[in-house]
Amino acid sequence: MLRRYGNVTGRLAGTAAEAFAAGIKPTFHQFITYLLDPETERESIFNEHWRQVYRLCHPCQVKYDFIGRLEDLETDSEQLLKLLKVDHLLRFPSGPQNRTAASWERDWFADIPITERRELYRLYEPDFELFSYPIPDSVLHQLQTTSSQTP
Repeated sequence: MLRRYGNVTGRLAGTAAEAFAAGIKPTFHQFITYLLDPETERESIFNEHWRQVYRLCHPCQVKYDFIGRLEDLETDSEQLLKLLKVDHLLRFPSGPQNRTAASWERDWFADIPITERRELYRLYEPDFELFSYPIPDSVLHQLQTTSSQTP
């Protein structure tokens, strides 16, 4: 990703960890550009961290009896432990309550052109549909900065 979109001059570190340690990190826009590049998927570097869930878990081929969501991790994990009848033996550890704030999304996508946001949505649209996520407003509309909004 850094080699292709990082605009880095000179020799780039051998690993991501080395690049990060040297202060070389991709911007969010560079990451989006990487995800939208057809070469990324053809080169099999579209790894499991950002691959579409439907392509990882094959929900049309596997009959799942439980699907949890990160947004509901606490309640979903409690429900799963009850279904497995081990809730008296185990507790799922608590994690951070606010995993992704709406304000973060607005900030992250502020510099991403709307055409790229819509293309990114199309890339993940099957996941949105399969798991009943709403289309983010940031995909449909130009983002407004707080300085340009009227009271």
